[in-house]
Amino acid sequence: MTLYLNIKKLNVNKLKISLVITLLLLFHASCTTVAQPKGGSIGVINKDILYTNTSTGEIRALDLDSGEEKYKPSWPSEEEKAIDKKLDKEDQKYRSLAIYGAPAIWKEDIYIVTYDGYLFKLSLDLIEEWREPIGKITSSNTTFVATAKIKDGILIIGSSDNTIIAFDVENRTKKWTFQTNGPVWSSVDIYEDLVYFTSLDKYVYAIDFTDGSLVWKFKTGGAIVSTPIVNQNKVYVGSFDRILYAIDAKSGNEIWRFENAKSWYWGTPIIYEKYIFAPSLDGNLYALERESGKLLWTTNTEGKIVGSPVIINDYIVISSTDKKIRLLKLVDGQQIDICNIGDNIKSDIIKNNDLIFFTTEDSIRAIKIKQNGNMDEEWDGGHFFKEEQPISSNRIRSC
Repeated sequence: MTLYLNIKKLNVNKLKISLVITLLLLFHASCTTVAQPKGGSIGVINKDILYTNTSTGEIRALDLDSGEEKYKPSWPSEEEKAIDKKLDKEDQKYRSLAIYGAPAIWKEDIYIVTYDGYLFKLSLDLIEEWREPIGKITSSNTTFVATAKIKDGILIIGSSDNTIIAFDVENRTKKWTFQTNGPVWSSVDIYEDLVYFTSLDKYVYAIDFTDGSLVWKFKTGGAIVSTPIVNQNKVYVGSFDRILYAIDAKSGNEIWRFENAKSWYWGTPIIYEKYIFAPSLDGNLYALERESGKLLWTTNTEGKIVGSPVIINDYIVISSTDKKIRLLKLVDGQQIDICNIGDNIKSDIIKNNDLIFFTTEDSIRAIKIKQNGNMDEEWDGGHFFKEEQPISSNRIRSC
């Protein structure tokens, strides 16, 4: 999933109108704002720990059952934070420990890429082992907002300077790069020996995992930030042209398209058995027949569906910027339960057994999905990043 970027309002004299800035402003700000790195995503689960990157630029290891921090201190250390204070004003313009993409785990180690293009390797107990610059650190045009993917020790991630980078984490060397004609905000999906991703240049790309050479590219009618998903030799991806595409994974030829959405696709679709579920910024979740693209059912929210839903038991769980979590029947979209969180939800939803997890602006929440379809909030109402006591029994649970 590509994180729905947060920005901070600043006064500026002039604003250069470009596609990237337009996308940001449309959702979050007036014409007198520019993007500022804040970070945050739902994270990744490893065994009984959720490793999450907060809106305050930290990596925290949270116990799945309690929401309490498993290891302290969180990353970055005070030493790493002090680096910012030592930089001169020119360097500080490009330095940011904000982390937009989720951590990646490989061989019992954690890898994170910061907004400014540093790759960090951490142990599972959040001890920093090394860091390497993989972007052009002295350029504001090179920023990283996607989640990295690792296969066979090769970390792959896209950047805002129109580049896909493959980095060997064992040798700490760059393996190859691939150039597009637009920023890459999507994460990659790796299927067999091909790497699939999208770009703001309107193309879906398939490149060779070994050397980064182009295999095919497919042009859509709009910019793309959604991460493609590959299943049974088909690539599924939504574009800003409001179309969801099914593409042959080997040839790059179109198989079918779904054109009923009323707004852009941001979140990654998910696949389950014969279904594909596509969230849209028009507030709808579209349930389609995977083979044909035929619409089976749809459900509407009162906000935008930014993140990817999750399937648990016989239900699908969706979030929305209307501040609500909804539990729907897989077969027909019938709403079974609803939970008003009270804050915008723009992250993906992930699961572990009968628990789901998602983030708001300043918290991460856990909800138990019962067999009868009822939702109960766990963790005493959530883990709040900016609070002195992140978990507190004094909070009122949302459901």
